[in-house]
Amino acid sequence: MRIAHPKMPAVTKWARKTDDIHALVITGSLARHDGTPDQFSDPDLQVITRNPKRFTANDNWLKEFDDIWIRFPLDRDLP
Repeated sequence: MRIAHPKMPAVTKWARKTDDIHALVITGSLARHDGTPDQFSDPDLQVITRNPKRFTANDNWLKEFDDIWIRFPLDRDLP
């Protein structure tokens, strides 16, 4: 499935070159092909990784995509 969002090419390029990334999962309005996304829809993205601590320890890796992002920190151990 192709997701039309201006940030997705940079995100997928980053994921392909990052060994610890297993998959990207798009959720929210961009994942529903029902006509609800609009020009203000953001990419709700879940990063599936072999090394979650690499990406939850700090937000520095988000700077590859833009200056402002929202991350919901994980306050518990991951399975």
